[in-house]
Amino acid sequence: MTPKERAFFIKAGIVLLDNFASLFTSTLLHGIFVLLFTISTTIIIISPPLSPSSHSRRGLTVNTKARLASLLITTLTFLLASIWWASFIATLAIEIRTWFVGIHRGRFTAAQVAAVTRRLYALAQVQSVVTYILPIINDGVVIWRAWALFAERRWVMILPLALLLGTTATSSAYIALYTYPATFKAAMEGRVTTQMAIARFSIACMSLSFLTNVVTTSLVAAKLLQVLSLPSIPPRNRYLTPDAHKIKQLAPQRVMLLLVESGAFYCVLQMSFGIMEVLPASRGSALRIAGRTVFAAFFEISAMLPAFVVVLVHRQRSFVETYGYGNGAAVDFDPGERALASVREG
Repeated sequence: MTPKERAFFIKAGIVLLDNFASLFTSTLLHGIFVLLFTISTTIIIISPPLSPSSHSRRGLTVNTKARLASLLITTLTFLLASIWWASFIATLAIEIRTWFVGIHRGRFTAAQVAAVTRRLYALAQVQSVVTYILPIINDGVVIWRAWALFAERRWVMILPLALLLGTTATSSAYIALYTYPATFKAAMEGRVTTQMAIARFSIACMSLSFLTNVVTTSLVAAKLLQVLSLPSIPPRNRYLTPDAHKIKQLAPQRVMLLLVESGAFYCVLQMSFGIMEVLPASRGSALRIAGRTVFAAFFEISAMLPAFVVVLVHRQRSFVETYGYGNGAAVDFDPGERALASVREG
């Protein structure tokens, strides 16, 4: 084996190892996402549309819009994750076919190398575009959850909305730079100036997304603490039992707790990804492979979050309650039904 051939196989092995690590993680989590998407879609479609206390035209309209929005968001994130996963498989298939299956034909011509490079570059652009669309969607979902809690004080949401606008602007700038043929080619050829410009937009996008999640989750947590500090309100309906009234009061608190928990989990996920991104890692090193694995997990789990929250809100079972810090009583998605059942039994 000549030195050139040895160098070629070393480089090919490093690239394949990087891609295998990412693809294995992505495939495992995407399989979980398929099940989660099926469950969340079923919940959105067949769960009771309204509680007995909200049979009004306005309540029906709001509930229907919320369901459609939830279905649209979970479907969109699932499609983005599927496109990202499929592009990874296509990239790996092209690399294996080009380097190991087609090598028996002899040396590659310049035209063949250029054709393969174009296909790989196109797939890399698809992955990049999908990766930077997802933070915009997730930040929008986070703000949407908090929006309903501050109906009388909309000014509180000015900062999260400004951060969302910044995330959208930086993500759009990154996508424009990365998909523009001249800048993309320069980045792939290793031009430091172009790579630094693209990296700055990437860091700005992830930082703004992290701040959006931190600020919005903090607002929801503050609202939850405010609600918990309020004295218990006696039931207006004299036929409503104390247990049923307590369930009706606890349901909104549990939903807010779930939103805080999911936001905190997303913050930890973003911090883990950010730390792995800033650590210096040479190509083919264990740290580089770990970084690729963390990135694949970060993307898939980020795409799962909207569907995951739908399932948790349906169960109204938080992490705190699951591990023994709550009162241990799970509540169904429609607390009004249980309250009505208590009235009937009484």
